[in-house]
Amino acid sequence: MQQTRSYEQYFHFTKDTSWLRGKFESIVKAVRYIQFLRSQRKTDTYKYGTPEQRAMFGLVPESISHEGYSAKPMHSYWDDFWALRGLNDATAIAQILGEKKLEEEFKSEANDFQNRLYASMRLAMQNKNIDYIPGCVELGDFDATSTTIGMNPIGELGNIPEPQLTNTFERYYKFFTDRRDGKIDWLNYTPYEVRIIGAYVYMDQKERAQELLNFFFEDQRPKAWNHWAEVVWKDPTLPRFIGDLNYSMKKVGESLVVEISGDIQIPPGKIILKSPLRKPIVSVQINGAF
Repeated sequence: MQQTRSYEQYFHFTKDTSWLRGKFESIVKAVRYIQFLRSQRKTDTYKYGTPEQRAMFGLVPESISHEGYSAKPMHSYWDDFWALRGLNDATAIAQILGEKKLEEEFKSEANDFQNRLYASMRLAMQNKNIDYIPGCVELGDFDATSTTIGMNPIGELGNIPEPQLTNTFERYYKFFTDRRDGKIDWLNYTPYEVRIIGAYVYMDQKERAQELLNFFFEDQRPKAWNHWAEVVWKDPTLPRFIGDLNYSMKKVGESLVVEISGDIQIPPGKIILKSPLRKPIVSVQINGAF
């Protein structure tokens, strides 16, 4: 349903109704698929089953679209947030296009899903005896990086259960400051945490947002690239990977010495190496042979 979100955003800027009309069939199919997925969690097993099964009622099934659950698929609220946003956008698009009957149907589906989503969260928190928003039904896991999308871009601030939502970001902030201030030991983190900056802005905690900005921007590596690696290591000199090709390049006298290592499979087009020096290449030696 992220594609439906893109359609709604494109129209927001262009007001191109003809273009939007051309996408409407795909939008309807996307809604139908969400309805199909939800029907699998509306059976008596989930309506009357164990407390964990009942917490899954009306959601979309388990998946690994949240990569943190790649070892085993879970009923992730990440998935449910995106599905809810898609249904809301589909409703808005149907209204724009004058599809009154479908607008009413999509709105009813979105309202039902929203109610089931937050009923699920409350039951999952009760089942796990936790006071924060869990990442998924099964684990009751703390995952502020995932929860934050509920505010932006999903737009559910004010609907997500309180005080558990506030507790989630209070807990994250303590972890963040303890890590920043050296009170806990750590090796690395994934810069997906950058999403949380927006959460503090939406919660009117702009000072905290600025603290996160200051911390994360210091960890853009290599600095000149103006980006974050998939994983940021506490020790920037630690020999860890950015990709799957390790190499060094240095000038020795009048020669340029390049060492390439790692587990990379040589692609069909081979590896193309261009000298950074202005002088033309006179000869090349590979593994000691010309």
